Amino acid sequence: MTRTRTLGPRARRLAAALGVVALVGGPSLARGAGASTGSAPRTSHPTCVMAHLHVSFYGRANGTAGTMYHTLRLLNVGPTCTMPAIVVRGYNLATHHYVGPWGTAETTSSVRVVVATGASAYVAVGVGDTANYPVALCRPATASALAVAAVGRLGSIVALRLGFTTCTIRASLHTNSPTSAPPG
Repeated sequence: MTRTRTLGPRARRLAAALGVVALVGGPSLARGAGASTGSAPRTSHPTCVMAHLHVSFYGRANGTAGTMYHTLRLLNVGPTCTMPAIVVRGYNLATHHYVGPWGTAETTSSVRVVVATGASAYVAVGVGDTANYPVALCRPATASALAVAAVGRLGSIVALRLGFTTCTIRASLHTNSPTSAPPG
């Protein structure tokens, strides 16, 4: 059975430019029309919502080249879902204000991670050393927590206690694509 989806003008232009035969499963998920092996069609899972993810730190932090890396463990307590890209930002627990801009979500893998109920996904978070940046371009400030959210869904946020210094003018935080196993 072939699934079809009506594309808007922007999506049609993008598909034509990329030479994509069909777009299936979501607005940003491009797939071919399917394999001819006779296997069952892929099922599409909804994107995980932060309310169904128990977020915690996993393992020990590691530093390299002016960046301290922390691993987030996202335990799915809801239905099976596809892990969204994750972004982080500094947060002050005492004042309930953000510290600095949202970090960048770097695409380090094109693989979509599907997590079943009770399973976990992992995201590496890089906290750049503010000494790497000129003070005028960084304006460092101290954060007492790391705010964690799904890209495009910044209304549902989890704060994890972590003291660090972050830039307030430019992003000095970044995350990598979710994985099904802890990094490293």
